[in-house]
Amino acid sequence: MGFQSCSLSRARLPSTRSSKPSLSSVWKSTAPRLSSENSLAGGGLTLSSASSMDCLWRLLRRPITTPFEGFKTQRPNLVEKPVLDHPTTAMWFDTAAFQPAPQFTIGTSSRNPVRAPGARDLDLALVKRTRLTESVNMEFRSEFFNFTNMPPLGAPAVVLGDTRFGTIISAEDPRVLQFAMTVTF
Repeated sequence: MGFQSCSLSRARLPSTRSSKPSLSSVWKSTAPRLSSENSLAGGGLTLSSASSMDCLWRLLRRPITTPFEGFKTQRPNLVEKPVLDHPTTAMWFDTAAFQPAPQFTIGTSSRNPVRAPGARDLDLALVKRTRLTESVNMEFRSEFFNFTNMPPLGAPAVVLGDTRFGTIISAEDPRVLQFAMTVTF
Protein backbone atom coordinates (compact mmCIF):
# COMPACT_ATOMS: atom_id res chain seq x y z
CA MET A 1 0.00 0.00 0.00
CA GLY A 2 1.38 3.42 -0.84
CA PHE A 3 0.37 7.04 -1.05
CA GLN A 4 0.12 8.35 -4.58
CA SER A 5 -0.45 11.96 -3.60
CA CYS A 6 -0.65 13.84 -0.33
CA SER A 7 -0.27 17.56 0.19
CA LEU A 8 -0.63 20.18 2.89
CA SER A 9 -0.87 23.62 1.41
CA ARG A 10 -1.37 27.22 2.48
CA ALA A 11 -2.23 28.25 -1.05
CA ARG A 12 -5.01 30.71 -1.73
CA LEU A 13 -8.25 28.79 -1.76
CA PRO A 14 -11.54 29.73 -3.48
CA SER A 15 -13.37 32.74 -2.01
CA THR A 16 -15.77 30.59 0.02
CA ARG A 17 -12.89 29.12 1.99
CA SER A 18 -10.38 30.71 4.31
CA SER A 19 -6.69 30.81 3.42
CA LYS A 20 -5.94 28.42 6.30
CA PRO A 21 -4.31 25.02 5.72
CA SER A 22 -6.23 22.19 4.15
CA LEU A 23 -5.23 18.57 3.77
CA SER A 24 -6.06 16.32 0.87
CA SER A 25 -4.87 12.87 -0.07
CA VAL A 26 -5.44 10.19 -2.69
CA TRP A 27 -4.19 6.63 -2.40
CA LYS A 28 -4.62 3.27 -4.05
CA SER A 29 -3.68 -0.18 -2.80
CA THR A 30 -3.80 -3.49 -4.65
CA ALA A 31 -4.06 -6.72 -2.67
CA PRO A 32 -1.47 -9.42 -3.35
CA ARG A 33 -2.57 -12.41 -5.40
CA LEU A 34 -3.92 -15.13 -3.14
CA SER A 35 -4.64 -17.55 -5.96
CA SER A 36 -5.09 -17.36 -9.71
CA GLU A 37 -6.63 -14.16 -11.10
CA ASN A 38 -9.55 -16.00 -12.65
CA SER A 39 -10.64 -17.17 -9.20
CA LEU A 40 -13.56 -15.29 -7.66
CA ALA A 41 -11.86 -15.38 -4.24
CA GLY A 42 -8.33 -14.19 -5.00
CA GLY A 43 -6.48 -11.47 -6.87
CA GLY A 44 -7.73 -8.42 -8.70
CA LEU A 45 -8.82 -6.59 -5.52
CA THR A 46 -8.13 -2.83 -5.30
CA LEU A 47 -8.96 -0.34 -2.54
CA SER A 48 -8.65 3.36 -3.29
CA SER A 49 -9.53 6.54 -1.42
CA ALA A 50 -9.87 10.27 -1.88
CA SER A 51 -10.14 12.47 1.18
CA SER A 52 -10.09 16.15 2.02
CA MET A 53 -10.31 18.21 5.17
CA ASP A 54 -10.39 21.93 5.83
CA CYS A 55 -8.42 22.32 9.03
CA LEU A 56 -10.33 25.41 10.11
CA TRP A 57 -13.61 27.12 9.26
CA ARG A 58 -14.87 28.39 5.93
CA LEU A 59 -15.76 32.03 5.38
CA LEU A 60 -19.43 32.82 5.13
CA ARG A 61 -20.56 33.49 1.57
CA ARG A 62 -22.62 36.50 2.67
CA PRO A 63 -21.99 39.05 5.43
CA ILE A 64 -24.32 39.39 8.40
CA THR A 65 -26.89 42.00 7.45
CA THR A 66 -29.97 43.85 8.70
CA PRO A 67 -32.89 44.44 6.33
CA PHE A 68 -33.49 48.19 6.07
CA GLU A 69 -35.72 50.53 4.11
CA GLY A 70 -33.69 52.75 1.78
CA PHE A 71 -30.65 50.46 1.60
CA LYS A 72 -30.62 46.96 0.20
CA THR A 73 -28.79 45.70 3.30
CA GLN A 74 -26.99 47.22 6.25
CA ARG A 75 -24.40 45.75 8.61
CA PRO A 76 -25.39 45.54 12.28
CA ASN A 77 -23.35 46.77 15.26
CA LEU A 78 -21.06 44.19 16.84
CA VAL A 79 -21.31 44.58 20.64
CA GLU A 80 -19.30 41.54 21.80
CA LYS A 81 -17.34 38.56 20.48
CA PRO A 82 -19.78 36.34 18.50
CA VAL A 83 -17.75 33.10 18.65
CA LEU A 84 -19.10 30.34 20.92
CA ASP A 85 -16.89 27.73 22.62
CA HIS A 86 -19.22 24.87 21.68
CA PRO A 87 -21.40 25.85 18.71
CA THR A 88 -24.40 23.71 17.74
CA THR A 89 -26.65 23.78 14.71
CA ALA A 90 -29.34 25.47 16.84
CA MET A 91 -26.93 28.28 17.82
CA TRP A 92 -23.80 28.47 15.64
CA PHE A 93 -22.73 31.86 16.98
CA ASP A 94 -23.81 34.24 19.75
CA THR A 95 -26.74 36.10 18.22
CA ALA A 96 -26.81 38.57 21.13
CA ALA A 97 -23.45 39.91 19.89
CA PHE A 98 -25.25 41.76 17.08
CA GLN A 99 -27.61 44.75 17.44
CA PRO A 100 -29.31 46.72 14.65
CA ALA A 101 -27.40 49.90 13.77
CA PRO A 102 -29.27 53.21 14.14
CA GLN A 103 -31.03 54.49 11.05
CA PHE A 104 -28.76 56.03 8.36
CA THR A 105 -25.52 54.77 10.02
CA ILE A 106 -23.15 52.02 9.04
CA GLY A 107 -22.85 49.21 11.61
CA THR A 108 -19.57 48.29 13.31
CA SER A 109 -19.64 44.61 12.26
CA SER A 110 -16.93 43.50 9.86
CA ARG A 111 -17.81 41.71 6.63
CA ASN A 112 -17.25 38.17 8.01
CA PRO A 113 -17.26 38.20 11.84
CA VAL A 114 -18.20 34.48 12.07
CA ARG A 115 -17.22 31.36 10.14
CA ALA A 116 -19.19 28.50 8.64
CA PRO A 117 -18.40 24.89 9.62
CA GLY A 118 -15.35 23.19 8.13
CA ALA A 119 -15.61 20.35 5.65
CA ARG A 120 -14.32 16.78 5.96
CA ASP A 121 -14.78 14.07 3.37
CA LEU A 122 -13.58 10.50 2.87
CA ASP A 123 -14.55 8.58 -0.27
CA LEU A 124 -13.63 4.90 -0.70
CA ALA A 125 -13.84 2.53 -3.65
CA LEU A 126 -13.39 -1.23 -3.52
CA VAL A 127 -12.95 -2.87 -6.93
CA LYS A 128 -12.76 -6.61 -7.69
CA ARG A 129 -11.64 -7.61 -11.20
CA THR A 130 -12.09 -11.22 -12.30
CA ARG A 131 -11.26 -12.95 -15.57
CA LEU A 132 -14.13 -15.37 -16.26
CA THR A 133 -12.81 -16.81 -19.53
CA GLU A 134 -10.00 -15.87 -21.88
CA SER A 135 -12.08 -13.13 -23.52
CA VAL A 136 -14.65 -12.31 -20.78
CA ASN A 137 -13.82 -10.14 -17.75
CA MET A 138 -16.00 -8.99 -14.88
CA GLU A 139 -15.52 -5.99 -12.59
CA PHE A 140 -17.52 -5.42 -9.40
CA ARG A 141 -17.20 -1.95 -7.89
CA SER A 142 -18.43 -0.69 -4.47
CA GLU A 143 -18.14 3.07 -3.91
CA PHE A 144 -18.73 4.84 -0.60
CA PHE A 145 -19.07 8.64 -0.67
CA ASN A 146 -18.78 10.45 2.69
CA PHE A 147 -17.75 7.12 4.23
CA THR A 148 -17.42 8.48 7.79
CA ASN A 149 -20.90 10.08 7.51
CA MET A 150 -19.65 13.40 8.94
CA PRO A 151 -22.45 15.87 8.15
CA PRO A 152 -21.28 18.52 5.66
CA LEU A 153 -23.22 21.36 7.27
CA GLY A 154 -24.34 24.44 5.39
CA ALA A 155 -23.72 28.04 6.44
CA PRO A 156 -25.77 29.63 9.24
CA ALA A 157 -28.58 32.10 8.54
CA VAL A 158 -27.10 35.61 8.59
CA VAL A 159 -30.01 38.07 8.43
CA LEU A 160 -30.44 39.81 11.81
CA GLY A 161 -34.11 39.76 12.85
CA ASP A 162 -34.85 36.53 10.97
CA THR A 163 -36.18 33.78 13.25
CA ARG A 164 -33.46 31.45 11.90
CA PHE A 165 -30.61 33.95 12.60
CA GLY A 166 -27.52 32.03 13.79
CA THR A 167 -28.92 28.56 13.09
CA ILE A 168 -27.79 26.01 10.51
CA ILE A 169 -30.74 24.48 8.69
CA SER A 170 -29.08 22.85 5.69
CA ALA A 171 -26.56 20.14 4.96
CA GLU A 172 -25.18 18.42 1.88
CA ASP A 173 -25.54 14.74 1.03
CA PRO A 174 -25.13 12.13 3.78
CA ARG A 175 -23.30 8.86 3.16
CA VAL A 176 -24.04 7.51 -0.32
CA LEU A 177 -23.26 3.94 -1.45
CA GLN A 178 -23.29 2.72 -5.02
CA PHE A 179 -22.54 -0.64 -6.55
CA ALA A 180 -21.81 -1.52 -10.17
CA MET A 181 -20.92 -4.63 -12.12
CA THR A 182 -19.42 -4.58 -15.60
CA VAL A 183 -18.88 -7.52 -17.90
CA THR A 184 -16.61 -6.96 -20.90
CA PHE A 185 -16.13 -9.40 -23.75
